[in-house]
Amino acid sequence: MTTITIWDDPESDYVEFHVGKATPAHMEEVEPDIFERHDEKTEQVRGCGIFSIRKRANVPGIVGKPVERQIDLGGELCNYDGRRDVFHVRLSESRPSKTVTLMNGISVELSGGALTGIWIERMSRMLTRNERRQLLLAEEIPA
Repeated sequence: MTTITIWDDPESDYVEFHVGKATPAHMEEVEPDIFERHDEKTEQVRGCGIFSIRKRANVPGIVGKPVERQIDLGGELCNYDGRRDVFHVRLSESRPSKTVTLMNGISVELSGGALTGIWIERMSRMLTRNERRQLLLAEEIPA
């Protein structure tokens, strides 16, 4: 199953995620402090890097070590609505106290400064055809 890798560095207030196996890529700034990760070969958007998430949400920064998590796209922490092409990954059981919409349909959820979730609209633009097929199949299988 394809994974989403999420890197959260609370002290530097930076979050990055990418879908699938890490491949050579370059970042393009699409808004101030927001970058899309493009695959070098295909130019497909495969992820995003965002500075100042907590500052944008007007929540205090938190002290903590950087955390990297790999999560199966079809796993229990993820939810994909194929009809609306919206993907949500839940990183914590905590209820989000703030949801911040950033750009291109990407929103982050925070609780007390901790990253608790990510919403991605138009998720299919970040997926290969095979990855989208896997997600749609996982959506159909009852949990």
